Amino acid sequence: MAGAFPPRRILVQRPQPDYAGGGVTHAERLTEGLQRLGVDARLHLGPASPDTLSSVDVVHLFHTPKRAELVTMLRAARVKGARIALTTIYWRDAPLQAYARSLGYGAPDTARARLQDALDRARLAFLVHSADVLFPASRTESAFLQQDFGVTPERCLPVPPGVEARFSDARPDAFVKQYGLRDFLFCPGAIGPVKNQLTLLEALRDAPRPLVLAGPAAHPDYTLRCRRAAGASVRMLDTLPADLMPSAYAAAAVTVVPSWRETFSLVTLEALAAGCPVVLTRYAGAQDTLAGAVTPCDPADAASIRSAVETALADTVPEAIRQRVLREFSWDRIARQTADAYAQMAHLEPRPLDEARLAALDQAAALDAAPGASNEALEAALVALERAGPLSPPVG
Repeated sequence: MAGAFPPRRILVQRPQPDYAGGGVTHAERLTEGLQRLGVDARLHLGPASPDTLSSVDVVHLFHTPKRAELVTMLRAARVKGARIALTTIYWRDAPLQAYARSLGYGAPDTARARLQDALDRARLAFLVHSADVLFPASRTESAFLQQDFGVTPERCLPVPPGVEARFSDARPDAFVKQYGLRDFLFCPGAIGPVKNQLTLLEALRDAPRPLVLAGPAAHPDYTLRCRRAAGASVRMLDTLPADLMPSAYAAAAVTVVPSWRETFSLVTLEALAAGCPVVLTRYAGAQDTLAGAVTPCDPADAASIRSAVETALADTVPEAIRQRVLREFSWDRIARQTADAYAQMAHLEPRPLDEARLAALDQAAALDAAPGASNEALEAALVALERAGPLSPPVG
């Protein structure tokens, strides 16, 4: 019978790689860890189908910007009687949005753009309110969910990401051989406003060490701005192969994460496990548990970033910190925490589907897909969305 507890069959919905970043790693490593525990866990990529959800007790979703697909999956899973867990990957975005506006980015002020924004926020609110349990990555993220969505504490079960043991054996040789670089400043991550590389480039202009940016061009215009701002000592690489990442951390002098939001920061765990000092944005869930292991910076302040990098360059990662990261954030431990959290759903009533909100979502999505919809119809759909239930705060 679907929905049995303790859960026997888990379906982990793997995020699409183009949209989720660390969420992909989290889903994959978590599934492997659950399997090592003897849990019948399967990784799934793609839309839901009756066969996909057959005899599944728990569907574990990872929040990504592709929220329409997540809503469809949640509805189908609920119809099948499965319980829903959601890794929320949620952070307050007001500072990021102010930064994006300062660069001239933002949606036009039209009826359709307003409806699309409201539709996206309504989908997020629906997901948060419909999941049986929520897995924020930190205490801060849990507090945001409770304050912004009215979620009760018993539904918020913080579970961070983990780190693979292979990072502890990192050696610089492979990266140095391929790129001829060592003792550089390293900033891995998708090139775009969220990761804040432009401010980093400003902060480290004329720095005495090379700066390596490594990641896909998630935002073409922002990537172009970064290329124009990059000096001769900056190397912009594409996404590094997974098997080269440990060597990159080992070859680097400091890893810099100056983002406008990091619900935790998988990069921070990987770098510390490899023995590389980390400069980490103050807008990161990892600050809750690793504040003493990293050097904080203010992503809005280039001087703060540069000062933090200079501090980290004079620092090393103590062996006790490295061992703590490997111990407390091993994927086997994270899998056990997650399995225990699944079991806690037995003590919670299944969340009902909000049919009124679903109807408003369906109506708004249909109008958004209709090229000839009038402004009056679009505005009416927006009003219906707002009446069906509170929207989430603006999020990227």
